[in-house]
Amino acid sequence: MTFTVQQEEMPYKYVTIEGPVLGYEPVDLQEYRSWSIRYLGPEAGERFFTSAEGYIRSMQTVRVRPERWLTYDWGKEFTG
Repeated sequence: MTFTVQQEEMPYKYVTIEGPVLGYEPVDLQEYRSWSIRYLGPEAGERFFTSAEGYIRSMQTVRVRPERWLTYDWGKEFTG
């Protein structure tokens, strides 16, 4: 499996991993809620989680053993 996360505005950044899938499982709602709060703050995180909970329930967590990583950060090209 290959998985990529990217930032689509400057400075462009991305990370890609490749590796075998170890398993699938339903998303842990409380774990997802804590991520929402961690990245969006208490108020916005709770609001996001509450509005998206129905959609989140249909998601799956995919466990992958990374064997190859590829990353790049364009921001490092333009800092002095």
